[in-house]
Amino acid sequence: MSIVADHIRGQLPEIGEGLSGQMADLSRDCTPERCERALINLRGAQQTILRLREALQREAGADAT
Repeated sequence: MSIVADHIRGQLPEIGEGLSGQMADLSRDCTPERCERALINLRGAQQTILRLREALQREAGADAT
């Protein structure tokens, strides 16, 4: 696995724990502001996963040549 993919993969547990805690907090106390923060963090997680996918695809392309 590439250095980039490894770096991103290492971030995933922390991102997951943060999102999990945020969802639990949101379920206990829903406010528009908490919803907005959750959406921002979910978009950030999505971007991280997209970067991981791109790194893996680049790696797979490099292995194929």
